[in-house]
Amino acid sequence: MKRSGEILIVEDSALQAKRLKRLLEQNGYVAHIAVNGREGLALAKLYRPSLVVSDIIMPVMDGYEMCRTLKNDYDLSYLPVILLTSLSNPHDVFLGLESGADSYVSKPYDPDSLLARIRAVLDNVHLPQEDEVRRDLDVFLSGKRYVISSSRRQILNLLLSTYQDAVEQNQKLREMRGKLVTLNEKLEKLVAERTAALSSEITERKRIEEALASEKERLSVTLRSIADGVVTTSTDGTVILMNRAAEDLTGWPAEYAVGKSVATVVHLKRIEPNGGGHVEMNSILNAAEMLGVDDQIMLRSRDGSERMVDVAGTPVLDQANQTVGMVFVFRDITEKRRMEEELVKAQKLESLGVLAGGIAHDFNNLLTAILGNVSLAKMHVRPDDKGFGRLVEAEKASLRAKDLTQQLLTFSKGGAPVKKMAAINDILKDSARFALRGSNVRCDVAIAKDLWLVEIDEGQISQVIHNLIINADQAMPEGGVIRVVAQNVLLGQDGDQGIPVEPGKYVKVSVMDNGHGIAPENVTKVFDPYFTTKAKGSGLGLATSYSILKNHDGIITVDSEIGRGSTFQVYLPASSTNQEAQERPQEMILRGNGSVLVMDDEEMLRDFVGDLLDYLGYEVGLAADGQETIEAYSKAKEAGKPFDCVLMDLTIPGGMGGKEAIQILLEIDPEVRAIVSSGYSDDPVMADYRRYGFCGVVAKPYDAEQLREVLSKVIRDKGQACSASQIGVPSVPSSIFKAR
Repeated sequence: MKRSGEILIVEDSALQAKRLKRLLEQNGYVAHIAVNGREGLALAKLYRPSLVVSDIIMPVMDGYEMCRTLKNDYDLSYLPVILLTSLSNPHDVFLGLESGADSYVSKPYDPDSLLARIRAVLDNVHLPQEDEVRRDLDVFLSGKRYVISSSRRQILNLLLSTYQDAVEQNQKLREMRGKLVTLNEKLEKLVAERTAALSSEITERKRIEEALASEKERLSVTLRSIADGVVTTSTDGTVILMNRAAEDLTGWPAEYAVGKSVATVVHLKRIEPNGGGHVEMNSILNAAEMLGVDDQIMLRSRDGSERMVDVAGTPVLDQANQTVGMVFVFRDITEKRRMEEELVKAQKLESLGVLAGGIAHDFNNLLTAILGNVSLAKMHVRPDDKGFGRLVEAEKASLRAKDLTQQLLTFSKGGAPVKKMAAINDILKDSARFALRGSNVRCDVAIAKDLWLVEIDEGQISQVIHNLIINADQAMPEGGVIRVVAQNVLLGQDGDQGIPVEPGKYVKVSVMDNGHGIAPENVTKVFDPYFTTKAKGSGLGLATSYSILKNHDGIITVDSEIGRGSTFQVYLPASSTNQEAQERPQEMILRGNGSVLVMDDEEMLRDFVGDLLDYLGYEVGLAADGQETIEAYSKAKEAGKPFDCVLMDLTIPGGMGGKEAIQILLEIDPEVRAIVSSGYSDDPVMADYRRYGFCGVVAKPYDAEQLREVLSKVIRDKGQACSASQIGVPSVPSSIFKAR
């Protein structure tokens, strides 16, 4: 049953005061609140409550002082006071007795216990007055004196309340202890379970960390070892990782690049057909621009150098399939593209070679007829006749045209040189004059008087000198003087050192200019196929010259200095014979005798050669191809009048040529003597004719003297085997583009 009455709450904690007021009002009491002891005294005088419930520790005036003041006030001394405290110290009890408090309640309090204490205190207010007589009592505790002036009932109530609180607190402590024991057991069990789980988790974590470390090391090794550049970025384009190949491509070290924008490190541009072009890395990141398969992308390094690259970009996705970064792979395809371009050049060159070969063959056939007829005409004209000089000039022009066709073949297809002993005096002068026609450059030629003879293919060596003169001329666009010096030198052993050729005698030809010179880094590349520093150069001139000289067992070297000019030195082995290169006077051509079978698909050439041989005193038989040749030779042999020699064209379009026909003739007559002739002077059969069964060779175009000389030797040496020391010249079967 709820009881009536007014209670004054003195509490500085607004929250606790509000809670206590709500509790009292729910149980039928009227509650007033004061926030400190001074305000509590004022409200006590105002409301005259039935009871005061007060906290002890408060600002302005604490509970002890307020209680003491109330008990000393005549009008308020009757008012019972309950102090709220934690009873953490025995001195609190005596301080409460000393102040005149009626009861204690420990914090935190149980609401029911507090209400019971309030009811008990209110009930004690109606006890007889004799129990309220005050007596002074001195109490000493821990050396401190307390003077208690309270009634017996008041002291008893305070002690009982203190004891009750102590009992309740002890009971609570026991309950708490039991709960703590239970909780401790649960905690120990939980700790044991958690420890086991943590141990397993730690073991698993270590295993995962080791696996991650191993995977990281494998990834690091893989990235370091691959030749492609790899750059990993975040979604905003910040570089996260860069491998060693990417460092080499970009020129930026990884420690600098990481943390910076990828556009700062990687500079790309698209090679447009009309030039220019630019690719922003950020546009690739934002997928605003895609790179096509056929796009040619150039990457510019930190030092300004550029390389052609293939670029591949792949997004990095998280578990939610969201892009969290990008991985870019850059592959250097500079060398690949260069090789592709060189392959295209080689294919074009091969096509040009096929075309040039056909043109040269047909042109040589025409030249053979022209040159042969000129030679034949000279035989019918006296040297002092005016027409003889014209014929000589026509013959020289035909020989010059012959050299041009040979250069065309050598340039486009290569070929082994067909050598003969010669002096290079005229070659140097003619090549310089021809190359500088219309130029503002003058050429001074200095040739030693006792210059040794050399065994050369005159057409090929003429091409070498021509190339060197052209290069020197192009090195001096504003004009100048080219010096050509030819001299005898000894190389190796007691002679000059440092030239990589066999020791011996050599003819050295130096071509010197005072042009812009060659950069040091390019000096070692000038003889490489397709290397050129000229805007419109093919890069084949010096490579061809180098190969020609290698096929002549010689060499070419270069010395150059920027701004001072260049000097190219050509070394050719000197001939081992002292024979002078002299031409036989045309009027001294000797007549021959014997029978010759001529095979050629060109009717004009067959008729010309037939007339020439007839004039020289030979009996002549004619055949258009290999089949007719075999039949004619077989009939003559069966008739007991075999041919002394067979002059065979190497190539017969649509029919059997000399290479096939000679094998059948050798089966018919192992002692057959044949001479091979062709407008394809680069054919390996021409350079190594003995290997194929021929005893001599004559390249188209040829004149009367050349034809008479080879026929005379072949027929004169009949009965002897066609050995390497016999008719013709040694061959060097290799390509002019043979790798050095």
